Amino acid sequence: MVRNGETIENRREIAAPFETALKVIRSALFHEDLRISREFDVADIARGQPGMNLAPCRILCVDSPLLLLEAMALDPSAAVFLPLHIVISADGPSTQVYWLNPASIQSKRLPAGAMLPLRAVQARIVKAMEKISLNEENRLEMSR
Repeated sequence: MVRNGETIENRREIAAPFETALKVIRSALFHEDLRISREFDVADIARGQPGMNLAPCRILCVDSPLLLLEAMALDPSAAVFLPLHIVISADGPSTQVYWLNPASIQSKRLPAGAMLPLRAVQARIVKAMEKISLNEENRLEMSR
């Protein structure tokens, strides 16, 4: 969905098992000049807790070094919002992907200089996810 020229969607479903989707997502982010600066295995963290058994789930901390530097140069507190977190969660035979949508925090008071880099990183994430969706659609068309 697009509003005022900005993509406000922040969720995708990938019709692939978790490990396959994770590889595809990493590749798509790399091709959009984004880096994964940190990764958390949420299911592994939960395994240490009694009675907790989560489906595979990862949080990728994604940024663009130049955009991060741009934001930090204007206001060091902008680093609170970068890198963006992408949550990737197994959902049966498919995988769910979620990330922060800057439009949802637009009315909040952000540090000076944070909004433009934040939107730029989010736009690259959306572009990467759209490429994944297009590749899935092409595969389906070819299999018919």
